[in-house]
Amino acid sequence: MQTQISWRETPRAHVFKAYLPGFDRDDVLVFIDDDRVLQISTEDGKFMSRFKLPDNARSDEIDGFMENGVLLVAVGKDVSLSMQERANNNVKVIEITGDDE
Repeated sequence: MQTQISWRETPRAHVFKAYLPGFDRDDVLVFIDDDRVLQISTEDGKFMSRFKLPDNARSDEIDGFMENGVLLVAVGKDVSLSMQERANNNVKVIEITGDDE
């Protein structure tokens, strides 16, 4: 499956946008692992992409929204977190909100 994914940085967040036509929020998995890697994948295994998050990304401040096959994931930014605090983060599962097609 080919899809388009974009990333942009705003003053408050890192925003990932993925076009996943034919999928709804129940078909998509989004999580961040202990190495601060964001993974977006489909449950059926047809698509998977991974992104190393920047140092100022907050893995405890993530929102996901999906509508009409377009997934938006916003990861908050915080330049004040120390490296030790970042190293102590656990794997986080992100709930995706949006319409149920």
